[in-house]
Amino acid sequence: MKSSILINYLINNILPYLYDFFMSVGFRWVIYILLLILNIYVYSQNPKLYTNAKKCYKLNCKIFTFISGMITISLILFGLIILSYVAPFSNYIPDYWYIPIIVLVYAIMIQITLTAKIELEDGTFNPPPENLLSKHYRIIINVFLFILLLIFLTQLYLDNDAESKLNINYNLVLQIFAIITILNNIFELKDVIGFYACDYSLPLSWDF
Repeated sequence: MKSSILINYLINNILPYLYDFFMSVGFRWVIYILLLILNIYVYSQNPKLYTNAKKCYKLNCKIFTFISGMITISLILFGLIILSYVAPFSNYIPDYWYIPIIVLVYAIMIQITLTAKIELEDGTFNPPPENLLSKHYRIIINVFLFILLLIFLTQLYLDNDAESKLNINYNLVLQIFAIITILNNIFELKDVIGFYACDYSLPLSWDF
């Protein structure tokens, strides 16, 4: 009897509160901001930015990493555009306010790429950059990033008013967006897990 009362209390009181918090505008934007910042950070932590070996599907690894990184960040920035319409954090912001942010993010990505100096295995002890995290921590951050992405996509999916705010087939767009972003993140996580410096002509000391 007591257990049924407790279950009813949870269903009728706690779960609606948790759902309202989960779908609140503030929490949704916190999730998105974390998602954006971590994606930029994960890109800066990619060791393949430091090699021009043609061992990334027979392409220059630095160029391949830049292209794949720009695709990833473009998907995340597309999420920014969607969120700005379905869950605006203010009714007083101008239209297309997100354009300067998009330009800034692309500029940061380009700057990260240009400042990554090429390193090659030459038989000497050549330690990785001080700001480069170990493979263990890179995997943890990528897993956390994947969880954030799933939360963000779930929030978009549960938004019942979204389609009425957009003049598009929201469910179709969301399904395509979700499939592409999830597959992309799985590919990136697999890439981090399977990284070995010798495969990309990087110093062996980078395997840490």
